[in-house]
Amino acid sequence: MTAAYAPFILFIVLVLSPSAMAEEECNFKSYQGDEEFWKLLMKLPLIAEVGGGHYIKMPDGSNWLVGIGSTARRDPSASEVIRQTKVTRIKAQAAVVEYLNGSSVSAVCVAKESTELKTTNGQEMAFTTETLDEVIVTKAKGIVTSLSVIGSWTSRDGTVFFQAIGKKME
Repeated sequence: MTAAYAPFILFIVLVLSPSAMAEEECNFKSYQGDEEFWKLLMKLPLIAEVGGGHYIKMPDGSNWLVGIGSTARRDPSASEVIRQTKVTRIKAQAAVVEYLNGSSVSAVCVAKESTELKTTNGQEMAFTTETLDEVIVTKAKGIVTSLSVIGSWTSRDGTVFFQAIGKKME
């Protein structure tokens, strides 16, 4: 699906689906940031958990371009907090670029098969090993400027850190 359809789909979910706006149990904690954005995210828990780039219509009628990045939390050290902040910002910026410009995706699959023959007490036995390795690479190219931090939060179990960046669109 192309990024051009994403705003339309989000419009359908927000405007035409009353159940999408129902309050759900909060799967996140430690939120810091814009309260209106947080209230909206709690009505769209899938966006808050999966992240990515989105065009969102806020309750006040304003339109926002938003990118959400996430990373695993390793420990509570200061250097880890800095790493989390940097990684999630870069991932959020990449999500916005991918949303606006699209991305190229390439995949490589390599199948390997090896057979080993063993002879024990005059009996031959064959052992065959098969592996399938797949590498998927996505590339998005672009420049992102003027996106401020809107908010950050952690998963309920504290293992994942999220950060949202964005700006109000005129």
